[in-house]
Order: sequence, then C-alpha cells, then structure tokens
Amino acid sequence: MLSGLADRNILSVDWDPRQLRMVHATVRKRNVAVERVMAVAIEADVDTGDPAALGQLMRQALRQEGVRTRRVIVNLPRDQVVLNTLNLPRVNVSDTAAMVQHQIAKELPFPVSEAVVDFAMPPDDGGEGTQPVLVGAVRHEARTFYQEVCHHAGLKLERIGLRPYANAVAAMEMLKDRRPERVLIVDVGPTMTEIDVIWNGRLAFSRAASVRIPRSASGGSTTSIEAVRRTVDAAGTDQEAASPTGADLVYRAEESEESPLSAESAVNRLLVEVTRSIEAYRNNDPGATMDHVIIGGVTGLEDALSEAIEQRFSTTTEIFNPELCFGWKGSHEGGEAFGAALGLVLGRVTEGGQYFDFQHPKKPVSEAAVRLKRAPVMAVAVLLFAAAGVIGWVKMIKPEWDHLRATEQRAEDMRGKLKDVGDFEKMMRAVTSFEGSHIVWLDDLKELLGVLPDHKQVVVEQVVMGAQDARIDLGIRFKERELPETIRAAVEALRTADDRPRFDIDFRGQDESGKAPYKHTTDLKVEIVAKKKAATKGKTKR
Repeated sequence: MLSGLADRNILSVDWDPRQLRMVHATVRKRNVAVERVMAVAIEADVDTGDPAALGQLMRQALRQEGVRTRRVIVNLPRDQVVLNTLNLPRVNVSDTAAMVQHQIAKELPFPVSEAVVDFAMPPDDGGEGTQPVLVGAVRHEARTFYQEVCHHAGLKLERIGLRPYANAVAAMEMLKDRRPERVLIVDVGPTMTEIDVIWNGRLAFSRAASVRIPRSASGGSTTSIEAVRRTVDAAGTDQEAASPTGADLVYRAEESEESPLSAESAVNRLLVEVTRSIEAYRNNDPGATMDHVIIGGVTGLEDALSEAIEQRFSTTTEIFNPELCFGWKGSHEGGEAFGAALGLVLGRVTEGGQYFDFQHPKKPVSEAAVRLKRAPVMAVAVLLFAAAGVIGWVKMIKPEWDHLRATEQRAEDMRGKLKDVGDFEKMMRAVTSFEGSHIVWLDDLKELLGVLPDHKQVVVEQVVMGAQDARIDLGIRFKERELPETIRAAVEALRTADDRPRFDIDFRGQDESGKAPYKHTTDLKVEIVAKKKAATKGKTKR
C-alpha cells in the first residue's frame, strides 16, 4: 500500500532556528515531482519555540509565495526522539506493532504511556528468521508542538516523520546505483548537527550533537583549512570519549554553549563529534570504515568540514546536491540543506511499513476490527450460498453434492485455523527467545550510583551498560586523590550486602588526565554475577 494518495499535491516543511525550508511537490502513483522549493530566513527575534510565532511565519511565507496547498508533512529532529533497533521475527505490520509495544517498554527511559511509538521495517526480501526493526519514541508534548505549529499556519498535518530517516532516503536517492556499503551523513545545523550511518541502504546509527555555529559563517565566510588541520590529529585522540553502547543507535547531545564558537573552532568541534560518532558506531560494527561521506547544510562551514573529514578519515566526501536526485531545475544554491525535506517527500511512495509516522503510528489490529472488516465478505458468501441452494433445489441437484461442498469448506476452515495456531506458536517462541537474551540492569545501576559521594566531590562522566554480558562501566572524575578508596569501600559494602557477592568489581588505574577541579580520573568495572550467569545460561540453551 502506498503511503500517500496518488495525483495529490503535498507540502514538506523543515526548519531550524535560522531557516524555514518548504518543498511543494506532486505525488503521482510511485513518482514524486518537485514543483517548487522555498527557503525563508528566520530573524533572531522570532521565537522558534513558540508554535504560534512559527506557524504565523509559515502562513505568511506561503501567502507571499502564492502556495495554496494545505496538506503538510514535517520531520521530528533526532534530539527529540529515542531510537532503538529491535531484532524481531518476520511477520506482518500488525503483528510487528504488537511485538514493538511489548518490547519497547523495557528500553525507554520514561513510561511508554508518555510517548508516541512508531517503527520502520526494512523491505521484505523474502527471508526467514528475524529482521532489524527501527523503533522511535517521542514524548507527547513534542508531537503536540508540531501539531500546534501546523494549526497556527492553517495547514492540515498528515504525517510527522523522522529527520535522520528522511535524510537517509534522500542520500540513497542521490547515490542511486553507486551506493557503497557504509555511508556517513553529516547534516550541519546552526545549533544541532545530526550524524547518521547508513549500512547497506538502511539507517543503522543516528546521533545528534550540539555545536553552535556562528551566524557569520552562514553569511558565506570561509574557514581556514590550515587552521582545521592543526587539530585533526588531536581529534583522533578523542576516540576514547565516544559513547559505546550495546544499542544500534546512539543519542548523545552535548551541552549547549552560552555563545557560539568561532568558525574555525566550530569546524574542529564538528570533526570531534564526527570522530565520536564513528567510534560509537564501531561498538556494533568493529573495525568499520566509512566508504563515503555526504555533508548537508548551509552554515558556510560545509566545505571546510568536508576537507577536514577527507584528511582525517581518508575517505571521499561530497556536498548534498538535490539536482542529482530530484531533477532540480536552475541553480541549487541553498539546496544543500533540503535533504530532510526532500527525503520526507520521497517517502510518500514507500511501502506502508517502511516509514515513520508519529502522527498516525502503526498499531496492532484487534480481533474485533478483523471481524468487522470481514463482515461484508461473509454476508456476500451467505447470500451466494442461499442462492445456490435455491437454484439447486429448483434444478433437483442431488443433496449429496451440497453435503460434499459443505464438508470441504469445513475442512478448509480447519486447515486455516491450524495454520494460524502454528504461526502464533512460532511467534511466541521467537519472542520468548528474544526476551531471554536480554538483561535489564537499571535497578543495579541506580543502587551503584547511590553509594557514590555527591557531585561536589565526584562526577560520573561516562556510563556504559552491556546488555549481553551484564556489565556496567563507569568513568569517574573526582577532586581528591584519596576518594577512590572511599568509593571502593562503599561499592564493596554494596557488593557484599547479601549472603553472597552481587558484583565482581575492578578499578582500572588512576591518573590526573581530567580538568580542574575534578582532575583525577579512574574507571570502575562492575559485572552483575547473577545476571551474567543467567545470560550465559540463556546463550547455552539457544
């Protein structure tokens, strides 16, 4: 089923704190025709956090451009969505929705009742076993903001997509047949940069990093590549600062700064964030290298960043060019920032389960709904059977013939029910096996953090939790050199609080590589004994 109706106009809208971007397109069956693109500068006095102000700006821009289409689709940015990849059995969309609702509640940092959950499935390749399902969750208030913006703009909101997913769609369309195995997308924004990895055509990693770009860079100033080169090697040493995790997709937005960086510092900071993202991705794809890099954005730093990435990672880069995939007529100046808006439009012709829609999230179909859908068919079948009986009676058809047909129908119904039971049993076995291979250790982490000294003495700068091996790694910075012994005693007391030890602990050295006032650092490695044994036992059974 197509995600949108054929032969209809649609408006795709994307924005950041400095620019409003709109794409007016027509969807005809499985083709998308871009009719018009519009970019509107957002002045500093416009509060983009106010849905009324942003909606009014959008309304005025559409009126000035003479665009009358009122059906609109928008994207949620990466920093507002929690993403996870679940490996689930290959079933239909409704059954997948049921499994997602059951499993995602264990993965979210907030109650699932406070969020809207949707997912995107990979294209059906006819295989068996499990498939990676990308699941996103957004809090209700975030979705409400986009609904209110469209309401104040006088638009009818038809879909809320996912920005990294739309960027991936646009990038794949631009690459077409020259798609390498791994593609890195760096979408540079004025305050938030999204960094994504595409593996074999699907979004495999996504992260948002807060880097404030000076407005002067957007005005067309260039950044000295020589200045960037001075810190390329330093960026390489920052690999240890990457956030390793057992999940497929990582979110780690850095703290916003009070004032924007200089142009050169911003490029250096972006290079560090790209390095961190690649190292984080390698936790699930060890030794992976980026075969190609696509850079989007109109901050004025994209060319400098491109050259810095080429030098740092010895890979090819290119700036996103909409002319290559959408037949953009005339100059494409400024089009480098339209990847998300164009990818969202292109998603209108994808299959129903292969896109995100937080406005109308996919849900399990109830048995009552299935029966209601079948009711007209059943009514027609009853009428046909009655008509056949009358004609048979009139024509003196032998009763044995009717009896034979009825028996065959009952046998076919029974075979269908047996198949449904078998499919359900297979699905439950897959879900049970999947649950047995995962460990929930949030309570242990809470207890462990509870025995540490307060933040005036100790700062935990990194938390790594391994779902498969029941391990918690803490990177700790502290003021006083003697504090590790205090921490060790507190953790040891917690470890032996029960009849038998709960943890295996290990302090991995101590040095003074941190910055004042927390200049001492150490690593605390904790393995949860009981859960590690359970995980090992589960692997042995499989």
